[in-house]
Amino acid sequence: MRIGIYNPRAGTKSAGGTETFIREVIQQCDKTVELFTGEGKLLSEVAHLDVTVHQIPVHYKEDRINKVLSTYTPLLSAEIEALSMYVNARRTGMIDRLEACDVMSTHYYADNALISRVVDIPMVFRFAGIKSPSVRWQTMFTTDRADIYVANSQSTARRLQRWYDTDVKETVYAGVDVKQFTPSEEPSTGELVVLFVGRLDDGKGFPDLIEAVEGVDVRLRVVGDGNRREEFESLAQQRLDADSYTFVGEVPHDEVHREYQKADIFCLPSYHESFGIVVLEALACGLPVVTTDLDAIVEYVDNGENALLFEPGDVPAMEDALHRLVNSEDVRRRLSSAGRETALQYSWSTQIEKMMKVYRQLVE
Repeated sequence: MRIGIYNPRAGTKSAGGTETFIREVIQQCDKTVELFTGEGKLLSEVAHLDVTVHQIPVHYKEDRINKVLSTYTPLLSAEIEALSMYVNARRTGMIDRLEACDVMSTHYYADNALISRVVDIPMVFRFAGIKSPSVRWQTMFTTDRADIYVANSQSTARRLQRWYDTDVKETVYAGVDVKQFTPSEEPSTGELVVLFVGRLDDGKGFPDLIEAVEGVDVRLRVVGDGNRREEFESLAQQRLDADSYTFVGEVPHDEVHREYQKADIFCLPSYHESFGIVVLEALACGLPVVTTDLDAIVEYVDNGENALLFEPGDVPAMEDALHRLVNSEDVRRRLSSAGRETALQYSWSTQIEKMMKVYRQLVE
């Protein structure tokens, strides 16, 4: 069985839970996979695998031409990225290579809507999440020809059923490498470090985090990049002492576990998460977690049991939770132990086998 995976960023960009999921599928399936991705230097975690990689020209979200088009057209930057890769796939004859696979897997709605209409092989679309009903989702459901839908969480599956009367075949969560993401063996010394890992864009609640840590005796460490990084760095410069925060930038996923291991507390103040893989990674590393009370996150987090939760945008509640952890080593130790136990239930091997079962059933 030849599994085709189509995604512009999975081969060349480290950030993003969807791309991480795809790379884990590739690593565990290896020779059975053909990856169709954008042009550029391959990530080390892809380049060393015995997998066929087809690189297609694409205007990435970070490219200047993409930023200009997204500014002066109704298209989102991710849509321009998807559309440019699709046009170049047709122009270069790569569509024929797609059809040589036994099954094709897409992970972004525009990729699904475009590719499913031009290839005559079984198609699987995995939802990475859905924030709200929109004309874009409605357009995809009207035009696409995917054979099976897969959700990344039960909350995503419930939304699809409620908003679009659409059933999913399977729920396949993102997983965590519990052998790589492990608690640090080094004891904490000095000022406690609060870690944020994620894209520096809208919706992650990062300005709320800056406001919260302003009143707590901690160091803030920020891992990630995004369109609003410069703005957020300027905000931190205005609100925080110069020696109380560090913007690390983007870190390759096969190295990011070291960032968790250097921290004492993890905080993700998002307004929306489709699953929150960084929360699961933090739990696996034994970090006490402070995060928002979102339906996707409460599928595996219980407030006060393995993390501390607050409502999105409630900065005083976030600050109180951070104070509670800073002031109590016992609470930190209890949440650390419970969080690690939670993460052990979400190994990559379990989730990828569920995805492989979907592929096999569709091909058979």
